Amino acid sequence: DVVTGLPRRDAMQRFVKSEVARAQRYGFSIGLALLRINDLEQIHANYGKQATDNVLQIYGSNVLSRLRSYDVAVRYGVDQFAIL
Repeated sequence: DVVTGLPRRDAMQRFVKSEVARAQRYGFSIGLALLRINDLEQIHANYGKQATDNVLQIYGSNVLSRLRSYDVAVRYGVDQFAIL
């Protein structure tokens, strides 16, 4: 994703497929978290595209800084992020 620097939704589909196969092979579980930024449309309407992009960049950076080495985060939608 150009704004956040994270992979996009289509990459998550590949990650999920490979991780499910690996989990089945080795007998462990996986988790998927979906995160949403509330009121992003209102931020855009009130403050514009640059402010919205800044919020997305900061949020994406915060998500990345909290991941473990084997976690994967993607921008899943306009105001959504997914962590596997």
